[in-house]
Amino acid sequence: MPAHDWHNAARSTHNATVNAVQLSRARCRALVISCSDFRFISAQRQARLDLGLENSYDLIARPGGVRQIVLPTSEAARETMLEEIDLLRSLHHFPRILLMNHMNCAMYKDISTRANETATHHAHLRLAHDILHERYPKLTIETYLSLIGTAGVEVVRLERTPGQL
Repeated sequence: MPAHDWHNAARSTHNATVNAVQLSRARCRALVISCSDFRFISAQRQARLDLGLENSYDLIARPGGVRQIVLPTSEAARETMLEEIDLLRSLHHFPRILLMNHMNCAMYKDISTRANETATHHAHLRLAHDILHERYPKLTIETYLSLIGTAGVEVVRLERTPGQL
């Protein structure tokens, strides 16, 4: 099958599942900020589904997740992240932000050890929470950490601060 035929077939299949009425009624229920590590995509997606966010959230996935807010690899990385949050907020008016980091993150190897990795993630999630809560006091901010156990990956909520009305 030529590439353009496959593309058209994929487009018609996708169009069949989401119609214009559904799109006009769609509401963004959250912004999710997470690491882009492929190993955690399924577990974190399932956590979002369990939270009732199927097809109703914006996603910013960057190496290190919230690290780019609290201890970025460059000031440009922090500015880009905050600008993207601002842009998505102005476009989609989500009422909550979910911050999702994970253990065994390569972006944390230069600042943590196995002994202090959990504490480092907790501290970064807390600091990112505080930065975003100050910037967006009306939004609910939630923090999550993906843990690696014998049964697989478990996504654990650490904190939830409701937005101020």
